[in-house]
Amino acid sequence: MKKTIFLISLFLILLVVSTAVLFLKQFPEQEMATISASVGDVDDCEHGGSTKFKGVGTFIWWYLSMPSVSEEYVKAGNSFLSPAFEALICEPEHSGYAENLKRVKRLVLHGLKYGESIDHVGENGFNLMHAAVIHSDLEFATFLLEHGAKLSVTTSPDAVWYGKAYDTKNAHQLALALRENDWQVSDEFMNLINKK
Repeated sequence: MKKTIFLISLFLILLVVSTAVLFLKQFPEQEMATISASVGDVDDCEHGGSTKFKGVGTFIWWYLSMPSVSEEYVKAGNSFLSPAFEALICEPEHSGYAENLKRVKRLVLHGLKYGESIDHVGENGFNLMHAAVIHSDLEFATFLLEHGAKLSVTTSPDAVWYGKAYDTKNAHQLALALRENDWQVSDEFMNLINKK
């Protein structure tokens, strides 16, 4: 009887593990970190985020959090910090913002744990502080500054946002340029970066 229970339990464990592996295989590896921190799309932000999307993100985060997986993920040339830019889609006024920011923060801290630079400029030409400027996100900017982010790091020479060039601009210059192009950067945010 004990042997039967053991075999059934072993079978169920193998079934769950194999199902989980097959589930994870459907996502491109380089997109997994982004999905783990996102809460859905912009429309989802307005009502707290997509329950389904958040569930998938939590499962992927559980997988990425395993030390051996994280090490291999970074060794393969993937990043935990760059995807945080893409994952931060909710604006501070959205009801899904708090959950989105919490997931993005844990992604950033995880990347730092594995040796990534908080000032890393991604393939899109921006870094996380630039993302905070674009979102006029005081809380995220403060979090980044507390973890060593520098306002002096510039965008890449080919940085473009919504069809406008924002090349080689530090955080302050980017904020001013965005304002010139009628992009909303709050006075409170400008005060924050002017003080630093």
